Amino acid sequence: MTNKLILDFPVLQKDGGDFLEGVLYEVEASRLSGAIKVEHVLKGNSFIRQLVKSGGAKFSVSLLYRDSSERQFHSCNDNEIIERDSEIVAIQKIPVIFSYAPEISPSIVIMEDGKFSVDSSFGLDGFWETGSRFDIPKYARIALAQKLKFTSGDVSSLIRIEFEEKFGDGEMSVSVNENAGEGETPVVVLCGKGVYGALVKAKQAEPSDLSGSLRSAIVTQALCAVYGYMQKLGNEYETGGVLAAHLEVLESETNLNWEHENFDPCLAATKMRPYFTSVLNGEGNHD
Repeated sequence: MTNKLILDFPVLQKDGGDFLEGVLYEVEASRLSGAIKVEHVLKGNSFIRQLVKSGGAKFSVSLLYRDSSERQFHSCNDNEIIERDSEIVAIQKIPVIFSYAPEISPSIVIMEDGKFSVDSSFGLDGFWETGSRFDIPKYARIALAQKLKFTSGDVSSLIRIEFEEKFGDGEMSVSVNENAGEGETPVVVLCGKGVYGALVKAKQAEPSDLSGSLRSAIVTQALCAVYGYMQKLGNEYETGGVLAAHLEVLESETNLNWEHENFDPCLAATKMRPYFTSVLNGEGNHD
């Protein structure tokens, strides 16, 4: 009787053909204040489930902050794993070290070299015949989920500045695409010459002079228009995307939510980006 061939190892992933239909690896994530919550779910019976239960494999995420090339790797501890029915669930809370969210690649990683001979408990499809053997090297990813991308929700990711030659000096308008998705800018501020010139100058964390205070005030005015628009929409927009991310930031920093009754757009805008009256007073004192 001939030995079964040693094959490349199976990987559980979306649209992959190695596992039976009921074996799935799914990941969801949401933003928290200063962190990201990642929930891993492994469904069905498979050799991957056996490895996770024994500690031979771990749920993990790798993080890439593209603007800085900073990379991180986080794996789940045993106390973060819950078993329920035919599922294993792991929840991670990962600190965000920059003002924007990273690109996240979830996976299940094997912790030691493994040699396996396929049997009926492995959850594999017919390609992997009983008795077939495969080797998996240490730290190989045996399950993959799609990359997760997040919008930071900060004001800089919310607004795009454009020049409108038909506008007079100092004029501007604000338009909102409430259904803008990941990678899109939902708010466009069309500006006449004076406003455009003020906004495209170098950004400062806090204005230190009159021109910086003016730039900040223009952005505050734009935010007020955005919040008023979203308040009028109520729940008549798709949840998700850039505006949903910004709403989380707004609520965490101001305790205000445009979906709530008695929401005040002007108050929310000035809480998110206060007018720098101290700068104006300082300018006045010098005169």
